[in-house]
Amino acid sequence: MLYKSKDEAVTRAEKEADFEAEISEEEKKHSWKPADALLDIFKSIPGRDDDEINAGILTEWVNSARILFKRNGRSVIGDQQIGQLLATSPSGTDGLWPHEVIRDLIETVGSDAIETGIDLGAYNSRGGVTKAMHEGGAQERALEQQYVSTAEALQMSHPRTSRLLRGLAGSYADRAKRSDNQVELRR
Repeated sequence: MLYKSKDEAVTRAEKEADFEAEISEEEKKHSWKPADALLDIFKSIPGRDDDEINAGILTEWVNSARILFKRNGRSVIGDQQIGQLLATSPSGTDGLWPHEVIRDLIETVGSDAIETGIDLGAYNSRGGVTKAMHEGGAQERALEQQYVSTAEALQMSHPRTSRLLRGLAGSYADRAKRSDNQVELRR
């Protein structure tokens, strides 16, 4: 209900017109909320138990979900939603984020849309940021370095994951520069 199928030729206005004819004003106000709420509360990686992830359960769930998304013309947004869920991954047994099972899945599936979702989910998981007035981009540079270090450690074993982490590092480098520029403007 939240995302239009890429295969649908019907415009959103046409869908809403048809939808309006079928339901009351009160139902219209609340019709999209349950679908949005469902995506918001679905935060647990299938097969996860504390800091462990069962690769078989997760892989079966991802494959099944991707088949359903494709069948309904929602492959890209479906993969992005899967990626946002995978971004909640704990660190692996080696202390690196994401967990080894997630890294292996990234490499095996090879979906740019899942990687986009992980990028979005990782960024959004940071939440609100509080800074001193003249702090600049120190926090972002620390995150950039963390992602660069992990990317370097995974470069040979998990090249797609490494590329994803370098992209996150680049985003934080850009944010650090913006924060530094804002401090300069205040002075």
